[in-house]
Amino acid sequence: PQNVPSTGVSGWLVSGIIMLIFACFYYKKVIKGPPELPKVNDASGPRRYGLFECCSRENRDTCLYSAFCLPVVAGKNYYATGICGFWPGCLLTFIGTYSPFYCLTVCIRTLLANKIEEKLGRKPDCLMNLVYTAFCFPC
Repeated sequence: PQNVPSTGVSGWLVSGIIMLIFACFYYKKVIKGPPELPKVNDASGPRRYGLFECCSRENRDTCLYSAFCLPVVAGKNYYATGICGFWPGCLLTFIGTYSPFYCLTVCIRTLLANKIEEKLGRKPDCLMNLVYTAFCFPC
């Protein structure tokens, strides 16, 4: 019974270390390695995918990548749209997602998702971004 909290903390730390190692390689190969990640300026128009589109056969890799490497994906998206740097986005997403502050993280992530949509030339839908963030964080 006394080992239950320490087991959760140790699992969180192991997960964090594995994610950090992956993020370091990703940063070196994708963010800083050739070719340079293009900055996104405009992607106006309607969304191309629906809520469950990521589960389709064509998007299976993206779905798995987003589900299991969420902080890295978020850090890359924030970096590519100029919202914040890769490391702050990656670390804050990891800490916020895998901590007791999930409700606060949902609110912050919703604001960031709205900023991303604005940068892409789309009109943000705050309510839908909140729903996506709360119930399907990788969306």
